[in-house]
Amino acid sequence: MPWGGDLNPATAGSDSGIAWLVLDSPEFSSEVINGALAGETLGRLMQKSGADLVGRRYVPGPFPLCLRILDVGKAMPLLVHPDEAFCREHPGHHPNTKFWYCLAARDGASIMVGIKHRVTGMQLMRNLDTQSVAEQLQTFPAMPGDSYLIPAGRVHSVTGGTLLLEVGQRPLEPMAVHLAGSGQTDELAWRAIHFEDRQVSRICREVGNAVGTRRIPLVHHCPYFVADEIRLAGQLFDRTDGASFHLFHVIRGQVTLDMEGGAETLAAGATCLVPALAGNYRLAAGEEGTAVLLRFRLQSLK
Repeated sequence: MPWGGDLNPATAGSDSGIAWLVLDSPEFSSEVINGALAGETLGRLMQKSGADLVGRRYVPGPFPLCLRILDVGKAMPLLVHPDEAFCREHPGHHPNTKFWYCLAARDGASIMVGIKHRVTGMQLMRNLDTQSVAEQLQTFPAMPGDSYLIPAGRVHSVTGGTLLLEVGQRPLEPMAVHLAGSGQTDELAWRAIHFEDRQVSRICREVGNAVGTRRIPLVHHCPYFVADEIRLAGQLFDRTDGASFHLFHVIRGQVTLDMEGGAETLAAGATCLVPALAGNYRLAAGEEGTAVLLRFRLQSLK
């Protein structure tokens, strides 16, 4: 990507800007690296045991979430994903709702998600190639621990010096509404924007000094997935009951995941998928005694 940065050691120097952690697509499917299923790909598991892996919302096809790290070294274009109505009118396009979690940021970095209250489409259009475009958008300082829900139709961008964890429905790149300094706007992408959408996307990190294991809800009303931050002090007991898998990503510290069939130690940056029918499991913080991890699962059927 032309905006690739150098905050992620896994991609620094490559200009790729993207490190896929969970992906199931025709071109590539993530591989299981441990346990009895080591060597299997996510795609083959979906074909063999998709319902057991995904849970009650299983439909034949690829795994329903993807996870990647975005290392942004230069400002991204103004971006948008089309919604379902747009995609019905324009075959070849697909909707995508996604979630950003800020992992790290340099001073001065900003995240822009959504249009400001009372800003019109004409005002935004006039300012796309000016320094004041950020004043037309909901712009926030990039702060580690903050997160953002980005539904289809909501414009978004980010400046250089930002490291993001992204979860999405599909491994799709958004439509570029505008490239800074180009003087050109993609008319089709412009039509995909929900100009009436003025909701605040920022989910501020918890800054309290509470001690003890707790689950902090980040996204609970999205129709596609649920996101929680788990502050682990000691241990936490939970289970998958057949409704959905639990997908973990360790943000800080070391975590041991203990379940029937064995235990796995996960360092910061590790990703682990617990199948929907796995049952009981235990999370335990490492020698430091505390850890932070994110957990994603599919939204319950209503």
